[in-house]
Amino acid sequence: MATHPEQAPTAETTFEGGAPQAKKAKIMTEENGINDRRHKHHLNINGTLVKGFEDQTFTEICKAPIHSIQGLAEWTENVGEKLGLRSISDLGNWKYFKWASAMVTLAEREVEGKRVGGSKMNVNKGLIKEHEEKCFKNILKLRPSALQGLGKHCDKELAAFHIYTIEDLGTWRYAKWASAITVCAGLETKNVDDHK
Repeated sequence: MATHPEQAPTAETTFEGGAPQAKKAKIMTEENGINDRRHKHHLNINGTLVKGFEDQTFTEICKAPIHSIQGLAEWTENVGEKLGLRSISDLGNWKYFKWASAMVTLAEREVEGKRVGGSKMNVNKGLIKEHEEKCFKNILKLRPSALQGLGKHCDKELAAFHIYTIEDLGTWRYAKWASAITVCAGLETKNVDDHK
């Protein structure tokens, strides 16, 4: 009796759940709103944004109100307004967050009591005068209003976000997320298929 080599299954002859595997894969991608041939990117920040903003570009997200970030309720918009934080871009680029963040980072590398004699290193432009001589570790314990330009009324506004010290401000996760979004917006091309 003649034998025939076993025919290798193809995408069209391999069935799974009543549909050809290739066709089933196509159906699955279409159901998810994905066209594999046109959209190969996989990055997303869904864990950072509230529903309704997840399909927007970084550039568009930068213009969104701060409560577009998960964890910041709509009431925070009014508080943010008093601090000049009207958008995610405002929050990500807020100089007081950047100053505080820099101080937090450098405080980790500070060696207590080891300032070199004659050193002129300082952050005087960022602090009110009475705190200019302090070390980073002690600066981080101060209220945010110790930063030059932040009035004492800002302590109350920031307390609504559970920010009570310069260290709290420098490690504020929502501002860190917003800052990362603004950086990525600068790396984004207008067309997803462009590469520059």
